[in-house]
Amino acid sequence: MTDAHMDSDSGGEDEVKQGMSAVEEAIAARKRRLMEMKSRMNGVEMKEEDYDKEETTTKKSKGQEKTFRSYQPVDASVGDVDPSVKTNLRAVEEEIEEQLRLSKHKYYYYYRLANDTSHVDKIDLQALAPKKVDWDLKRDLASKLEKLERRTQAGIAHLIRERLAEGTTNLAEVVASAH
Repeated sequence: MTDAHMDSDSGGEDEVKQGMSAVEEAIAARKRRLMEMKSRMNGVEMKEEDYDKEETTTKKSKGQEKTFRSYQPVDASVGDVDPSVKTNLRAVEEEIEEQLRLSKHKYYYYYRLANDTSHVDKIDLQALAPKKVDWDLKRDLASKLEKLERRTQAGIAHLIRERLAEGTTNLAEVVASAH
């Protein structure tokens, strides 16, 4: 190989190193932008050692410090749990069981009440029904029925006159056949 050829190979390696460094710079810039975005969202300043792709929490957010935004607490121990105070877990469990038992009784009471049909049997349906169902209907239709009755009588009279005009002489037969 010639020196010119070797120079071109070493130049290619420099380009690859520069290409890698450009890629690494892009990675570092992206990492920096992600840290800034996380710190804005969490309200906590993040450092590079806090950044972990697999983990969504930071060292600072793991502690979950209490923040009082609207006032300054009188005592610094506000919100802290006192380890010297022993909680009686059995009493808490008993209280929960009591609440569950009471709610279960209430549920069964309301369930029975909802499914109880004995009060339906006691209701007299005749007492609920109106006395005269057709009273309003008859009153509303009375004027229409009178008008129809007049037309019917006029139609019958017209038919009797036509049959008499045809020449049938027996008036009793014509009237009987009309009705």
